[in-house]
Amino acid sequence: MKNRTNNNSVDKVLAEVKVFAQENNISNKEMAQILNIPYNTLRAWFYPNAKTMPSTKYFMKMKTFLNTQKESQIDDLWANIIEWWKDQHQFKSMKELSEKIGWTEEELARYFNTMKTPPKLVIDKIAELIGLETPIKSLNREEVIKRIEKVKFLLILLEDELEWFRDGPEEIRDVLREELDFTDIGYISSLMTMLSDENKFKRWLTLTTNRFNYFKKRGSGRT
Repeated sequence: MKNRTNNNSVDKVLAEVKVFAQENNISNKEMAQILNIPYNTLRAWFYPNAKTMPSTKYFMKMKTFLNTQKESQIDDLWANIIEWWKDQHQFKSMKELSEKIGWTEEELARYFNTMKTPPKLVIDKIAELIGLETPIKSLNREEVIKRIEKVKFLLILLEDELEWFRDGPEEIRDVLREELDFTDIGYISSLMTMLSDENKFKRWLTLTTNRFNYFKKRGSGRT
């Protein structure tokens, strides 16, 4: 495992360890203690262009730890979903929830009633739907950068279009207000603002009940 560029599995595990530590505010020293790996050894793996890589023993130790954490987190996440279901008003029935996530009502109800943990894909879909965090995933920086570039482009395009409404006559802004649901505008604006600070974002994610409705005017039936 000496060639870093040709060992994607090692890079993936190291990235997951790093993300896990960051998300749980764990220092490298504390992470080394948790994994029972010498601190200087673990720290060396995270240096830019690191020349040393984990041995098979340490690689398997990290992989086993991550798998255990994911299983535990998935069980905890499902328990949170069950608690959410008891008090939620977002869905009128189990059937409505099952249709939203693309699963059968019977299977979903069985897991809710028995308290057994359903497949991870089902949990991920429900968690995403209601705004709960899912267990850690590998950090794909290239994907992150690509999506950031898309957001930048959309912001430039949005600013250009909004200038037209800003500088035009009052009548065009009247039409804008008729056609857009400004609850959606507020949601996007709030989301963009909260993304600037992780602590604020997490509090906002927990408290907000708004969701983007694709400019569907309330009570109009318009699609």
